[in-house]
Formats: sequence, structure tokens, C-alpha cells
Amino acid sequence: MFKFFVKIRVVPVTIFAAVLMLSFKVSDILGGIELNFGIFSVSTVQAQAPSAEGGDVSSKINRVVRAIKASAVSPEKANDPTLFTENDVKVLQELTTRRQFIEARFDELTLRERLLGAAEKRIDKKILEMKRLVAALQKSINTK
Repeated sequence: MFKFFVKIRVVPVTIFAAVLMLSFKVSDILGGIELNFGIFSVSTVQAQAPSAEGGDVSSKINRVVRAIKASAVSPEKANDPTLFTENDVKVLQELTTRRQFIEARFDELTLRERLLGAAEKRIDKKILEMKRLVAALQKSINTK
């Protein structure tokens, strides 16, 4: 039995264990990747012919404003929760939890700020009291 353990080498066993662990890690990473290309969409764009005017700035601004208004999402569409994709819902949920965390942190920091303000006032009162005592001691030393 002891002869069997003598034939086992440390370096090959270590390499084998490392490769085995790496294969498990790679399979976990590949299992975690979601290949969901459905979230990407292609929009169509129409080319516009350049105008003969060329230098009229106000007409260009009006065209840009009309294009922006036309491409803007209507408010009814933006508020309709049935039109959200799965990723949109996921992002909104993450933002909600993050907002709750930030609000809790803000409340905690506000409480700490109030406590520090109260401690600062107490320290200022004690400093004033010490200054009064020092002045009283200096006055008694000068009279003696």
C-alpha cells in the first residue's frame, strides 16, 4: 500500500486538480451567460435630401425640432407597463432596490449629522466653561 503512494507525484496531481477546477469555473461562467439577442432592435432611418437654401439656420432648427418631436415616445406609451421588456422590468426592480438602499443610507447619514451637531454643541459649551474657569483661575492668581 505504501508503495502506491510513493509513485504519486505532487506536480501532476496539482496540475490535474487545477485543470479540473478551471473546467468547473468555465462551465459555470458559460452557464451564466444568457445569449438573448431579442433585446436588440433595428430602427429604420430615412435619408433627407439636402435643401437648396443651405444657410437658413432657423429652417434647420425647425426641422430638427420636428424630427425630435416625431421620434419622441408618447407619454401613454412610456407609462404603459405592458410594453416593458423583461430587461426593463429587471432594471427597474434593481433601481427600486438601489433607491431604497440610498434612502436608508441618507436617513442614517442625516441621523449621524444630527448626533454630531449635538455633540459639537456640548463640546462648545464645555470649551466655554473651561475658558471661564481659566479666566477665573487667572483672576484669582493675579489677586494673590
